Amino acid sequence: MPPEPEFGELLTRLLLGGPAADCPLLAPALREPAAAGRIDAVTRLGEPLSLVAQGAGRVEVTVGGTRYGVFYSRNADGLADRVEIYPLVPVRSAPRLLRGPVFRGVLLAVPVYLAVVIALSPSTLARAAWTVAGLAFLRGQWTNHRWDLTGVRLRPWWAGLSAAALAAGWLGTGTASFGHLDLLVAAVIVAAALPATLAGRAPDIPPLSVAHPLGPGHGGYVLQGGASRWLNHHHVHPQQRWAVDLLPVSGTLWRNSGRAPVVAPVSGTVVRAVDGYPDGPAVAPPYGNHVVIGGATRLFLCHLAEGSVAVQEGQTVSAGEVVGLVGNSGRSTEPHLHLHAVGPDGAAVPLLIEGSVPWRGRLLVHR
Repeated sequence: MPPEPEFGELLTRLLLGGPAADCPLLAPALREPAAAGRIDAVTRLGEPLSLVAQGAGRVEVTVGGTRYGVFYSRNADGLADRVEIYPLVPVRSAPRLLRGPVFRGVLLAVPVYLAVVIALSPSTLARAAWTVAGLAFLRGQWTNHRWDLTGVRLRPWWAGLSAAALAAGWLGTGTASFGHLDLLVAAVIVAAALPATLAGRAPDIPPLSVAHPLGPGHGGYVLQGGASRWLNHHHVHPQQRWAVDLLPVSGTLWRNSGRAPVVAPVSGTVVRAVDGYPDGPAVAPPYGNHVVIGGATRLFLCHLAEGSVAVQEGQTVSAGEVVGLVGNSGRSTEPHLHLHAVGPDGAAVPLLIEGSVPWRGRLLVHR
């Protein structure tokens, strides 16, 4: 992280035309260089800053080839009173086809297809090979599939159908003749499914134990989480490689229709509380409305609903105290809670939620 005065001077000279202390457009609290917590996304110093684009409440700059968004708001006097800086990463949403009924039908057809292949296999060896391939594929899908897209409620029905289909396959007469092609295809399926099936889940460094971040009565379905890129698309980000995306679900394993309360997973001091950004696609920092709790180790709770942040910076909170509601602000493709922890050295810290490792596909419930 660069020293604050040097970066603050570079940034304000570029954006406002002079040193921070001489900028009349900055509120008094920001005429000193921005606090470290507000520029923690910028990691290089001494490289040229260049202006890319500018609009209401947002400026894009590049530092050493990396593009950053500088987001700011103005107070009642028209002075800039909040500055947030984040790296800009394109939002990648799942294709619409994966969200529709067609893909749901395809998913349900897979175990039926496996049952037919097993039933037609000419030998016990071939049936066993296809059963192993089917189990490997289904195990990988159970964990790696985006069940929030096809419906969380569908998952137990799909698992039951898969078990019944594999059992029914062994009741077939085995009259078809595939030569050895069926064994080869089964082996390829097993090899392709192994990375997803055996993807690492346990963190390799000591985790931070936290309480359930959603209010009582709300389970959390893990959309993204785990110790590999197979399970967690955040894993490539240095500060978010252990990040977790939670979808609030009710006892029926279905998406909660309301905004679930977000509670403090740990006791500590609120070091950042940001509100005022709308839900849905909008010009906003990636975290949107968020709360950061901690001291040396900071815990981020992001994408909160607009107007729901119930704490202030400097306030002490206890574990279980409501800090906001689940929302869809910032860089978020759907309503969910994003949380991650950062240690004093700026490195990501793994999370252990109620004693459970939050890997993708897991349902976290209150104990």
